[in-house]
Amino acid sequence: MLTMLVLSFRRVVAAFMVLTIVVGVTGCSCNCDPIDRGAFDSSVERLKDETRADRVETAEAIAVEVRRLNRNEGTAGLARELWPFLRDDNDAVRYWIAHALSELGPDASEAVPHLLTALADRAEVYVSKDSSAGIVIALDRIEPAWRGRDDVPEAVLKRW
Repeated sequence: MLTMLVLSFRRVVAAFMVLTIVVGVTGCSCNCDPIDRGAFDSSVERLKDETRADRVETAEAIAVEVRRLNRNEGTAGLARELWPFLRDDNDAVRYWIAHALSELGPDASEAVPHLLTALADRAEVYVSKDSSAGIVIALDRIEPAWRGRDDVPEAVLKRW
């Protein structure tokens, strides 16, 4: 019971963080705002702290923030800050970072090799829910013809 209460509290805190970013910074929640670099950088720094218990919620908050970005506000550099988390030990963090990269679309094209590496790492893992689903979606949205690349590992082509 206490565990469920703690998890619920964490989700409320994460939702509040996202709401604060959306409303407090821009005054609206439309999908057309420039990124608040301070909030984004703060979230990335929190995600780097592997001792934090709210890392999954932080990764999810980053994905939500990236989703509402104005694509004309120079989002290409954001991928460089996110792809290191594709190697995270926590599979849920990898999933949300892949989701954030997918929201950047072609602006995240430089992340494709890192997404392929992350996907290759999951090629032998057979569980019902893992980051590979999010990674495949990201690849499909960023570079739809990714399966035709020369650097796609054979294990990835076999499975996906």
